[in-house]
Amino acid sequence: MDDEGFRHYLENDYSGSLSARAIGDVISRCRRIETAFNVNLAQVGDIDHLITRLDEIVKDQKSCNVLRNALYRYRDYKGKNEMAGE
Repeated sequence: MDDEGFRHYLENDYSGSLSARAIGDVISRCRRIETAFNVNLAQVGDIDHLITRLDEIVKDQKSCNVLRNALYRYRDYKGKNEMAGE
């Protein structure tokens, strides 16, 4: 995962207002997903596929929703970078 770029996106470019703690939480959740699926999110072509598999690593709906939201944010970050040609 591109931690530095993702953090910058969440701090400056993300349409929602996130506190420093919330930004850290989102990054931590993305790292948890990377570890659980043994992937690097920067190299995953289909983030939506991982979203459908979240129930493999968490059993309760609240945790699944929290991880899903973190992946949505990373997906949006990747999409923004791809559109910018980075």
